[in-house]
Amino acid sequence: MKLTKMHGIGNDYLYFHEEVPVDVKELAVRLSDRHKSLGSDGLIYICRSECADFRMRIFNADGSEAAMCGNGIRCVGKYVYEKGLTDKEHLQIETNSGIRSLQLEVHNGIVRSVTVDMGTAQVAKPEDLEADGQIYAVVPVSTGNPHAVIFTDESGLSQAEKTGPLIEHHPRFPGGVNTEFVQILGDNRIRIRVWERGSGITMACGTGACASAAASVASGYCKAGQPVHAILDGGELEITVMEDMRILMKGPAQFAYEAEIRDEYEKPIVNRYYADLKDSYLFAGISAQLQEFQKNNPGKRLLRLGIGDVSLPLCPAVIDALHHAVTQQGYIGTFHGYMPECGDPKLRERIAGYYKSGGVGIESSEVFVSSGASDELGDILHLFDRGLPTMLMEPAYPAYADANIMEGRTILYIETGPEDSFVPMPPDYDVTALIYLCSPNNPTGASYNRDQLQKWVDYANRTGSVIIFDAAYEAYITDEDVPHSILEIENAETCAIEICSLSKTAGFTGTRCGYTVIPHSLKRDGQSLNAMWVRNRTTRTNGISYILQKGAEAVFTEQGMREVKEMISVYRRNAKVFMKALDEAGLWYTGGRNAPYVWVRCPDGMDSWEYFRMLLEKAQIVGTPGEGFGKCGEGYIRFSMFASYEDVLEAGRRIIAMNG
Repeated sequence: MKLTKMHGIGNDYLYFHEEVPVDVKELAVRLSDRHKSLGSDGLIYICRSECADFRMRIFNADGSEAAMCGNGIRCVGKYVYEKGLTDKEHLQIETNSGIRSLQLEVHNGIVRSVTVDMGTAQVAKPEDLEADGQIYAVVPVSTGNPHAVIFTDESGLSQAEKTGPLIEHHPRFPGGVNTEFVQILGDNRIRIRVWERGSGITMACGTGACASAAASVASGYCKAGQPVHAILDGGELEITVMEDMRILMKGPAQFAYEAEIRDEYEKPIVNRYYADLKDSYLFAGISAQLQEFQKNNPGKRLLRLGIGDVSLPLCPAVIDALHHAVTQQGYIGTFHGYMPECGDPKLRERIAGYYKSGGVGIESSEVFVSSGASDELGDILHLFDRGLPTMLMEPAYPAYADANIMEGRTILYIETGPEDSFVPMPPDYDVTALIYLCSPNNPTGASYNRDQLQKWVDYANRTGSVIIFDAAYEAYITDEDVPHSILEIENAETCAIEICSLSKTAGFTGTRCGYTVIPHSLKRDGQSLNAMWVRNRTTRTNGISYILQKGAEAVFTEQGMREVKEMISVYRRNAKVFMKALDEAGLWYTGGRNAPYVWVRCPDGMDSWEYFRMLLEKAQIVGTPGEGFGKCGEGYIRFSMFASYEDVLEAGRRIIAMNG
């Protein structure tokens, strides 16, 4: 049984996209228990409708069925849109109190708020009710559900738990009633506490907020036609009551988590989120097609500009260091066993010195040696709560998304394209998230300048987000205005983790070594992420081998830096030659200047796999279809500049011939 927990300003329900089961009352009682089960204010089922886009049925925590739920219907709107059940931003939802109209406010595929036409409220004359020896002035209101509004002061709000059940079960309301305790704050602002029939005190109630606003307008406390700011325990709603008592309710809706309920005797064995992954990893799919092509065309040689694996050997300084380290391991006096989990102190010092040479002052204790960026980009998720969403720029390196899907995280995609040069700016809404940035970018080759990165740093610090900055290609940067490290940006040390690899810098794709920088100043929820990562590494790893770390240390010597730059210059020359060919062929592209990737628009409106197959069959050129990097990559193809100079030159000639 799969479900989604959502809430509207704290009014939380468990949502099911299925027809209502026969045992729904027992299920509502069992699952809503906050001590023995998931806990909620009830269950909401999203079903088929014969007269609207969807039907909503609501079951309270005691199993009784409610006619309408204002917070719940906003969540239904967000659910059906973001789950891909509809692409409409104006929806009709059938409820047991009639059809309600929803207007979704959508930004970048995310529903930020929902406005609901709640229909017309029926406000009765005030009545005096006696309960437990006291007289309560009650305004009966119907907004699809029955409500009793009691105007009170702050002390009355604090008595809601005591008074609420008395009014709910009063003989005046034989079917029960929701009770709102309302304090008038002035300036069309009201404070509300809610006792919901069948659920008790709740953080919020949408229909209750509407009833409270309607009663406030009818009683002359608030103005009609202007937003009434209804402040509940869980947050604030904006309620507009027209002269004819028609009500519009605007407010947020949020996902909490997704879950799968199993029989109490059924023990889960595997991580179910693996089922949410695509059938195969992008590069595995490409490999399968290449094998099939070569099987059918054994005499044709492929020009491989697809997977970003390097072609040049390790530089002499690294080879000498590796040989020396291997020799050391053969003698008692120089043998090394387990290495420090966070890295060899000498290598950490070398890396810190490399940063300092670029104007970034970091301490060696902020550097962590790893087996490469790909490992770290997934492992770093252990530092963060699974309920924290992840923000990804599309197109994106597929491992970013897959690592987060495996963890069951919600992913917020920021779409990019040629209109923003594939370097998107922060969204126009605030959300606390893990933000993955890669500059220079894989796959597009696009790069952020200093001003653009500053905007992301400011956004992250303002929202409490953490940036995961992939700097795997920083050694390819030539433009002075493109930072090699996000830590060059003011205040980045309080919001950013930087992950880098020697794979593309020094040809370590088959040797495996990289590093992560976590500043001591980076803290969230009162904890140091640096200290947390020390604890993680000392628990989950035994460190990187002595031999590999000695090879990596050689990269940062004077000789190593000189030889690495010579290697990188070969790949840069490849990019220049290839871009010149693309210019001659008349193809649009980006990247190549500060990155070893060139991102090309497919000609004649072809999709990316269609162009991939055409290049393979007609020219034996292998690229990477952009669709594999997300939906924003459709219509593009990525070319890697790590092939030999001769192969890149020949690929350029063939592309010119195809487009001549």
